[in-house]
Formats: sequence, structure tokens, C-alpha cells
Amino acid sequence: MSGQAYKGARRNFSVVLQARGGSASEVRKENRCCPVVPEVLDERENTGVHEEPQVLTAIPAVRGEKERRQEQLDTPALWNSRTAWSGDTGSGGGTAPSFRHLRRMTDDTGLLEHSLGSIPRRREGYTTDDNARALWLCLEWLELAPEIAEKEGLQELADTYLAFLLWAQREDGSFHNNFRYDRTPEEEEHSDDCLGRAVWALALTHLAYPGGAGQRGLAAEAMLGKALRIVRGMRSPRGWAYALSACSRLYLSGGQVPFQLITDLESRLLSLYRTYADRSWRWFEPIMSYGNGLLPWSLFHAYDVTGNRDTLVAAEESLAFLIERMTAPQGWLRPVGNDGWCTREACSQWDQQPLDVMKLALAAAEGYRLLRRSVYRDAVEACRAWFYGRNDAGVPLADPGEGACCDGLTPSGPNRNQGAESTLSFLLTEAICVRVRKYETRED
Repeated sequence: MSGQAYKGARRNFSVVLQARGGSASEVRKENRCCPVVPEVLDERENTGVHEEPQVLTAIPAVRGEKERRQEQLDTPALWNSRTAWSGDTGSGGGTAPSFRHLRRMTDDTGLLEHSLGSIPRRREGYTTDDNARALWLCLEWLELAPEIAEKEGLQELADTYLAFLLWAQREDGSFHNNFRYDRTPEEEEHSDDCLGRAVWALALTHLAYPGGAGQRGLAAEAMLGKALRIVRGMRSPRGWAYALSACSRLYLSGGQVPFQLITDLESRLLSLYRTYADRSWRWFEPIMSYGNGLLPWSLFHAYDVTGNRDTLVAAEESLAFLIERMTAPQGWLRPVGNDGWCTREACSQWDQQPLDVMKLALAAAEGYRLLRRSVYRDAVEACRAWFYGRNDAGVPLADPGEGACCDGLTPSGPNRNQGAESTLSFLLTEAICVRVRKYETRED
């Protein structure tokens, strides 16, 4: 399969469709797993099934659960992940992760999508998805640790990613997602998830540079205005979630966002929840697939604006259900595997994606900000620990010295390719954990 075909393919989905009586070709044609999730695989790029050779580290074949558990408890990286970085920017604060690999993966156009090991694969090109995430990442660290961010050159990187979004935006406000290395656009279908992700990153940029500060806010405001005009036409629940969170943040900051737009997006997600949730399945869809944490995360944001009690209940119930489904019997995190996803009948264990871990941390952190419940703080810590080795394989996926992360966890061990999505997921989880610890410091 060519790199271009790889990025456009919708993988590991024939299992789901065949369970519904369809064929894999029908999945590719429809690009969805069910009528209410038209872009269910839109975000699943780094699935651990790359065209390039995977570099795997085998899990020892003979090892009992007791031995594996003890190994994890004794792994220094696991405990360092809980204590090494406190979020302080002074000399007494510990060590933030490096951003060396992020710089390695970025050129004067933007962030490259894939790598072989740690070496960028230029033939795979760029995506707006990754550049929007990278802009978000830079803004997080510029706020949380400005001295470190300046030393790491994150403001310059943010400018590159913002320029990428400006280049990728179409006249109608939408964004082209996939680009070849020579900067030519690839053929693709419109992606609501891409639009929502860009709206979220631009909203954060607008808030970081109010009134056009440094001219960056001016560019973000112009792009955001065009994009917000078309969000009502989105059909993807995850696109709604990004847009709802962005609009809620803007509204609370005094931005001129129609209150009705927020309540409209909120009601769409609540309608999905009421349609599919019951006592044994507290979820928005019949299949729990990718980026699941986005859905409760966005409802927490909406509740902050509307005060709708039903919204808070749905956010709490769905997040509790997600934490339950993503927790192994042994107590560590177990992301929903992309080979079959999670249904009422069964939940796939493999392959596990860093993206899904980050999205759970995102939702739990927002829940903690609003409600200060220890279960949410513990979930964030569990997400971070997953990157450092408290996982089904008992091996770390993250390399904090490089600021890199393996593309996924497979039955054979980590996929050692360190693409953009996985690396950003790790670095964003680090930032999320720092933010939660700052909430705790304010309480003290």
C-alpha cells in the first residue's frame, strides 16, 4: 500500500462492519461505522499498522501477571513519571520533557506526519490534523512553563504550525487535511474532525494573543471567523466536541460566540447519549472507537457555560464508563484496541494508541477542574504512567529525553516508529498532568 493510500484508508474496520453484515468495501465507501458516526476512523492514522517496517520490542513470552506487576512497580521510569516534573519553572521544579523530536519532525512547511524509528518520512507528507495538535501543544507549554518553552523554541514552532493552518484553510472556512511533501494537496473527503481540531487550536491561539497581540491573534481571529461559520454543518460527534469546547472557552472569555451555537452542539451530543445509553452501556454510540475522551470532555466545557444539569450527568456517567472500560483488571490503563474497538459484547485489547490515552487524560483533567474529584486526578496520573511502562506490556513507550513516543502498543510490544500523533499525544499528556497538579497547588 502506498503512503497516500495509507493515509486515506480506514483500517481494522472490516471486523466491525462484517459483524453488521457488511463488507470492507462498503466501509470504505461509507467511511463510517454507523449512521451517527460518519467519520469514525477519521483520526486513526497511527494505528501501528504502517507501510514501513515496524520496529518492535518483543514482550517476554514467559512471564506471569505477578512477575509483570512487580517489574512495573520496580521500574524507575514509572515512578519518575509521577514525581520528576512538578510543573514549576524555577530551578527547584524538576525536568520537563524535551521537544527535540518535535523539532526534528518539523520543517519550514510544518510538522511531518510519520517517521521510521525517529527519522522523519518525508514521502508521507503533512496533515492539518497534526499541525493543529502541534499548535495546541506549543500554546499549552508556552502558558505552563514559558521559560522552558522559550528555550525550546516553541514560539517559533507555533508560528510555523499557525502558518500551516492559514495555508490549509479553504475559502469556505474548511481545511484541507492531507498534503504531499511537495506541498500539493492529496485527494480526500472533507473531514469534520479536522475542522473541529483546527477550530480548537485557533480558539486557543485567539485567547493566547487577544486583540491581535504580536499579529498572531489577528491571523487566528480571521481563520476562526471563517471556520465558525460552517461548524453547524458538521456531522461528526468528535467534530462537534472540538467545536463545542472551543466555543465554550471563547464564550467564557468574553468572545462573541452565539450562546445558541453552544446549546445546539450540546444538544446534539446529549441526543446521541440519550439514544444509545442505558444502565449497562453509558455511551454516545453503539461502538466505542477512537478519541473517546473528547465526548465527555466537551460536555464538561458546555456545562461550564450552560449550567445544564443533564449535560453534567452525561459527562460524569460517560467518563466513569470510559475509565471503567479503559482499566485493566490489574489496575493499569488499557486503551480500547483498534482491532475491533469496544462493543457491548467485547472490548479489543490491541493495538493500543497513545492518542486514546491523551484524550482520556484530557477529559479527566476537565472533570477534575470542575469537580475536584480524586478519581479524575488518579485517571490523569494513570494515563501518564501508561506512557512510562504501567501498561499491558510493562514497557515504556515514551522517551522524555527526546520528547518522542512510540506509535502504539501491539501484542508483540511497542511499535518503535515515533510519528507526529503519538509524540504529540505524549507531550500533551505531560502538559495535562502539569495543569492538574497546578490545580492542586492552588487548593493548597
